[in-house]
Amino acid sequence: SSGINAEYGGRGGTDTAREWGDVPGLGMVREVSCSGDTVLALTRDGGVWGWGNNEYHQVTSDPEMQITSPVQVSVPRGVPVRQVAAGGSFSLFLTTDGELYQSGYLLGDLLKDPTLITTGEKIREISAGLDHVAGLTTESHLIRWGKGQHHKLVAETENHIAEPTVWDEVTLSTVRCGPNKT
Repeated sequence: SSGINAEYGGRGGTDTAREWGDVPGLGMVREVSCSGDTVLALTRDGGVWGWGNNEYHQVTSDPEMQITSPVQVSVPRGVPVRQVAAGGSFSLFLTTDGELYQSGYLLGDLLKDPTLITTGEKIREISAGLDHVAGLTTESHLIRWGKGQHHKLVAETENHIAEPTVWDEVTLSTVRCGPNKT
């Protein structure tokens, strides 16, 4: 790896790696998600660690704006996390029971601690772009919200979608976001 987070396995960009292995101080890491300046690591036991930019509390409610060493992210209820996604100024944490938590800043909402996002359905996969989110429900329907310019929310309009919205007209096997694409 290279770049500012190379010491801790960051690859830069909005990429996610799976099954990385042992990271000093964290133990066995099975997933890493990077935004432009924030890194989230998911350990094999469902723990979440983060470092990098914390300007909008993407990693922790601590007022420290730059976190130079991994700190444990506290997702409520102690439920193990299954997947992490680092967005432009926000982070997402998908639990093993299909609930979704968000921290940071997205569409005018600043969440200083991981907060449960009501979706109406259980979620099985999540992905984050610079300022938008896309995921799949357990029924393989697309769920999306965020800024919609350039039709990046797979919509007939470029309007922003403020709340998680399920689009059940199609079923998908997977979904991924780039900085400005879905």
